[in-house]
Amino acid sequence: MYSSLILSVLALTTPAAAADAPVTASQVSEDFAADRLIVGFEDSQGPEFLDIGNLELKRIRRLGGINASLYKVPETKSVRDVVDAANAQNDVLWAEPDFVRRAYATVDDPYRDLQWHLDQVQADLAWDTSTGEGTIVAVIDTGVTNGPLDGLTRLIEGYDFVDGDRDASDENGHGTHVAGTIAAATNNGLGVAGLAYNAEILPVRVLGADGSGFTSDVVDGINYAVSNGADVLNLSLGSSFRSESEAAAVWAAYEAGVFVAAASGNSAGDRADYPANHPGAVGVGAIDAVYGRAWYSNRGENVDLAAPGGDLGIDTDGDGYGDGVLQETFSVDRVGAYVWGYNFFQGTSMATPHVAAAAALLMSEGATSDEALTLLSDTAMDLGSPGRDNHFGAGLIQPAAALEGLLDIAPDLDDDGFDADADCDDFDASIYPGAPELCGDGIDQDCDGMDEICPAIDEDGDGFTADEDCDDSDPSIFPGAFDTCGDGIDQDCDGGDFSCEEPCTVEVTRIRYQETSGWLGIQATCSEPAATMSVYVDGVYQTELMYEPLRDTYEARGRVPAPEVVEVVSSCGGTAVIERP
Repeated sequence: MYSSLILSVLALTTPAAAADAPVTASQVSEDFAADRLIVGFEDSQGPEFLDIGNLELKRIRRLGGINASLYKVPETKSVRDVVDAANAQNDVLWAEPDFVRRAYATVDDPYRDLQWHLDQVQADLAWDTSTGEGTIVAVIDTGVTNGPLDGLTRLIEGYDFVDGDRDASDENGHGTHVAGTIAAATNNGLGVAGLAYNAEILPVRVLGADGSGFTSDVVDGINYAVSNGADVLNLSLGSSFRSESEAAAVWAAYEAGVFVAAASGNSAGDRADYPANHPGAVGVGAIDAVYGRAWYSNRGENVDLAAPGGDLGIDTDGDGYGDGVLQETFSVDRVGAYVWGYNFFQGTSMATPHVAAAAALLMSEGATSDEALTLLSDTAMDLGSPGRDNHFGAGLIQPAAALEGLLDIAPDLDDDGFDADADCDDFDASIYPGAPELCGDGIDQDCDGMDEICPAIDEDGDGFTADEDCDDSDPSIFPGAFDTCGDGIDQDCDGGDFSCEEPCTVEVTRIRYQETSGWLGIQATCSEPAATMSVYVDGVYQTELMYEPLRDTYEARGRVPAPEVVEVVSSCGGTAVIERP
C-alpha cells in the first residue's frame, strides 16, 4: 500500500519569553544572531552606514518590501549592547536582533497507511468543487524537494535565501512534508494525497538544514513570494519573539491580498507565537485525531482556525500507528544520504498547510483572501466552548462547506453595487433597485415590477404636463383652453369640439419690441371685458395681459428673445396674431 515507512526526527526548541513592544536588551536571549541587527525606519530603508553613538554599523542588505535593513554588528560589540541604543534614536522606528526561526514539527512512528487528517477537513467533498488549480502557494520553510516516490503535482522555481541562489531544494525534510499536505500528487495511483493538489508550490528556503533560520530571511522570503505572484503563504515556523520587520512584511502581504497562514507554535502556551501573532496573519492551532486540541498547540486570541496537527503519542483507531500527519519526505542517515519515505510528523507546522490549502481551494474559485478567511471561519466545525475560543479559534476548517458558501454568493456581474440575487437585470448597470425610471422605454429600471412610476413631462411648454394635457405636442391644447369652433380639435380637453360659442374680438392696439434689450410691450382690447388675455411668443406661453380699467385696455410687458410670432389669446375665444413685431 505504501513504500516502507521511514522514521524522521526534527528537534524543536521554543523560547520561553515573548515581547509585544520593540525588543530591549533585557529581553534578548541567545536565540538570535550575535552579529546581526535589523533596523526599521519611517520613510526609507536606512543608510548604508548607520551611526549609533560611537558605533558605525555597515548594512548587509535591504529587506524586501518594508522600510528596514539588516546591519552587521562588529565582533567587538554584541547585539545586547546596541539594541537599546538604536531604539533610542529619533530616526529609528525599531531595532531588534535577527531572531532565529525554527520549524514546528516533531516526528515519530514512521508507519501509517491512512490520512485521517484529510477526512477531518472534508477533502473528498472539497475535490468535487476545487483542487486549487490556478493558485500559487508559497512554502516559506526549509525548502522543497520533489520526492521520487510520489512527488508534487506542480513545483515551480523559487529562491533560497539561506545560500542566496535559485535552488530552493530542501536539506531538512520539513518543508517538503509541509508542501505535500498542500499539493502532493493525487489520483496518480501512488503514495499520498494533497488537499489542494493542483495548486502550484513556490518554494522559498529561509531555514537551513538544522531547521532554523533568521527573521531577515523570513522577511525577504515573504516579500519574494508576494512579488512573484503567491496567492497564499504557508509559514510553518516561528518563535515567541515579536519582530517589527516581520510584522511589517506580514502586513504588506495581507494588504496585497495574500492569505498568510502561520503556525501558532508548539509550546502549549497561552499565546500564539510569531509570525502567527502578527496582524494580517491567520494563526493556526492543531487538533488531534479525536477532535481535541493537540497537547502541544499554543492557545490565544490570535488562534484563528484549527486544523489537523496530529499526536504521534497515541493510536486512537488501533491501527498500530501513531496519529501523525502522513506525507512523503526524507530523513538524513548517518553518512548524510537522503532516505525517502512516507513519514508521520506532528505539530502546528502540519496543521498550517491544511489551512493554506483550504484557502487555495477557495481562491481558485474566485474568493479573495479576506473572503476565504471569512468563509472558513463561518463554516468551521465548532470545537471546545460554543463560539470562538482561544483553543480552536473559529473551529476546525471545513473547506467543502466553505466552497458551498462561496458558490452561494451571487456575483455583481455589472458592478452596480447589487448582486445577481438582488438585481433585476445584473447585465445592465443602470437597472437595479432604486434606479430612476426612463419613461416610455418599457424597461423596469428601478426593479419595482413596472415602468409606470415616471416623472411627468411638459413637452410643449404650455404649463401642463403630459399626464394632464390631451395633446402635449401643441401648446394651444390643454385643460381650460378655448375650442376653436368648427376645426374638429378639442382645444380645451373636454372630450369634443361641440361646446363652442361665438368668439369675442381681440385687437392689438399697440406693440413695441426693442431688439437690443429684448423688451416687449403689448396693449390690446377685447370685446368681452371679463375675459382673460394671455400672451404666447412663438407658441410658448409667456404671461397674462393685465386689464387697465381707466384705459379699457389690456397691457403686458416683459423680455423675450426675438419673436417671430406674438399671439394674444382670450378666454372668450378671440385671438390676435402679430408677425415680427
